Amino acid sequence: MITLKNWRLEIPPCERSLGYEGENLSSRLEIETDTGPEWLYYLDMEYSDGTFAALPLTWEEGKLWAELPGAYLSIPGEVTVNIRAEAGVVKKSDMGFLFVSDSVVSGEAPPEPVPPPGGVTDHRHLTHRDAEGQHPVEAIEGLAEELRRIPAPVEPLTNEDLEELLK
Repeated sequence: MITLKNWRLEIPPCERSLGYEGENLSSRLEIETDTGPEWLYYLDMEYSDGTFAALPLTWEEGKLWAELPGAYLSIPGEVTVNIRAEAGVVKKSDMGFLFVSDSVVSGEAPPEPVPPPGGVTDHRHLTHRDAEGQHPVEAIEGLAEELRRIPAPVEPLTNEDLEELLK
């Protein structure tokens, strides 16, 4: 795990990858720290092409963390980093090195997902839900019996009747 102890940043070799170019919110950076919640934290970043960025970090129970938006994973290569903390004064850690790994980036929006065989499990993804005969009463177990239990109305209610009932 990456650590920040006494403002010294330690990054083990196995923790140096931020993610792959083109990813979005699929990587989480976590840094164990001995600092407290009184600071606002940022991961200051300088990319291999000279671009700078500052990723806001959240302090929670002795850890700094952030989900990595795609904007922070758009330039592959080495990234020089340090932690900056602000609380009326500014405090910085020493520098370390992380990497954004290269990947194939098509530049096009991904295609719509192909539904799994046998249909979908999320009803929001169904199509033709309003088609006639799409949901016959017989398709729902026990519905026909429950519908028969509902008594027929004696006489229809008008809007005025409903308004009177709701007063």
